[in-house]
Amino acid sequence: MTLNVSTLLFSTLVSAVLMIAALAICVDLKQAPALRSWMLSLASQALGFDFVIAAASVAPRLMASIGIFLMSLSVGLMHITIVRFIHGPLRKYLYIAPALVLGVVHPLTYGDTQFTVGIANLVFGMQGLWAAWD
Repeated sequence: MTLNVSTLLFSTLVSAVLMIAALAICVDLKQAPALRSWMLSLASQALGFDFVIAAASVAPRLMASIGIFLMSLSVGLMHITIVRFIHGPLRKYLYIAPALVLGVVHPLTYGDTQFTVGIANLVFGMQGLWAAWD
């Protein structure tokens, strides 16, 4: 059995969209800033998957780079969500800085797949560890 990457990405996209809908329907987002940033994180992730799926057929460098930027932004927004839930010091711009850096580096290194994937994974991993540390 072979796995189709587009199908896997699409199923993750559907999952994120359903979670966004559930949050919007079930929670008063005006009263919960942490949940608002969580919803933005999910939306960013869903859009990121859309762009990565589109990269298979249209403008691969541009679509993949935007998709990776949005996925990294999603991790940064999830970090903001965590900090808001624990009422820690909020440094919004610092949390999304890795996404901005990756948004510049990804298109520049796009030709070397191993290096590009390695850099993206390194940034995602560092963002995750940073969020866990906070």
